[in-house]
Amino acid sequence: MALGHDREDRRADHRTKLVVDAVGDARRLDAVGELGDEAELERVDAFRRRIGVRRDRLEIVLGEHTELVADAQRDRPTGAVLRRADDVLDDALAERRPNDLAFAEPRSDARSVTCARVTIARALALAAEANGRAYPKPTVGAVVVSEGEVVGEGATEAGGRHGEIVALDEAGGRARGATLYVTMEPCAHHGTTPPCVDRILADGVARVVAASRDPNPEAAGGLERLEAAGVDVELVESPAARMQNEAWRVWVSQRRPFVIYKAAVTLDGRLAVPGERWVTGEESRRRVHELRASVDAVAVGMGTVRADAPRLDARGVETPRGQPRRLAFGRGPLPEGSELELRSGALDVELAALAADGVQSLLLEGGPTLAQALLEADLVDKLLLFVAPVLAGAVGPSFAPRLPSPRRLHHLQVEPVGADVLLQAYVHEP
Repeated sequence: MALGHDREDRRADHRTKLVVDAVGDARRLDAVGELGDEAELERVDAFRRRIGVRRDRLEIVLGEHTELVADAQRDRPTGAVLRRADDVLDDALAERRPNDLAFAEPRSDARSVTCARVTIARALALAAEANGRAYPKPTVGAVVVSEGEVVGEGATEAGGRHGEIVALDEAGGRARGATLYVTMEPCAHHGTTPPCVDRILADGVARVVAASRDPNPEAAGGLERLEAAGVDVELVESPAARMQNEAWRVWVSQRRPFVIYKAAVTLDGRLAVPGERWVTGEESRRRVHELRASVDAVAVGMGTVRADAPRLDARGVETPRGQPRRLAFGRGPLPEGSELELRSGALDVELAALAADGVQSLLLEGGPTLAQALLEADLVDKLLLFVAPVLAGAVGPSFAPRLPSPRRLHHLQVEPVGADVLLQAYVHEP
């Protein structure tokens, strides 16, 4: 394959097709779609310098000051060189989407690198540091950038200002003509606070980059309002941003809790080990208590209630939101002395009722019967499997639900927890 177009000295108005097809052929994917289309390249002059095509090689560099990009991106690659037709990109580089590319904006006093992904990553970090302090509202992080410099940043306050307002207050007059990076679309309605859109327009922000849409039908439409008012808007659709408020997003849009199914299993998929009380180790069991402390409700089925008499409370961990509601789904009756709350109605009806009570997240710890019923009804959003390094043999209940059709999961993550392994995946795209 020939890389025969020398683009190093092309003029700003040069419109010939970018010679990046070599990347697509090497990886069997559309490299222009991965690295940005022609309109994107022409729109941002600095972007052109990221891709330098010479007669004998194709260079892809993320940022003029790659050491700064590398620092912001940690161990993610910041560049690659293709010399032959059969050369391939590093997987982590090839998977980066257009806004992963860093646009360097050197200032007179210092070098800075700002881009949608790098700055959105900072906004996400701000929201993560706030650690759900705005609950039951979503936590949003925001960063204001003016002339390559961060002039304001913040996250949603508990019972107070939204993240955008915190960042704009810090930016002050420098917000005029600046870019606002925010983890979720600014709200367009008057709830407990005025619309963030009104403040953005009043402060003269020139551009807004949002990492996710607002799923609340009452508050959505902020980007459209900004665009209609002449603000340049961009939606980068970051899964990480949606995951940060995953429970609230399902609760506000579907009027039911975000349902997490947790199970402890052996390597051969059994939910129990003959002769042993626990399947997984102490670290995994502590992690479960942390999960209980982070959700609004924990539930099991009546089979688990009769077999194990579980308490379902969070023990030995901090519970800043108090103990979760503890539920038993089924016909009952509950054993004498049980402190669980019996929910005997249809699953979808009970979930809707819990949502109306403000329950945004539900951790399901029941056995395979309840798990299968919820999966068949498409009411599970996320799976957490703690897998122990043991084979139980052909004894005891199996985790694997008997579903009528396959279910492809999303965003699989693998994490060691002591001697066990935690597998996390989403049933529904967050």
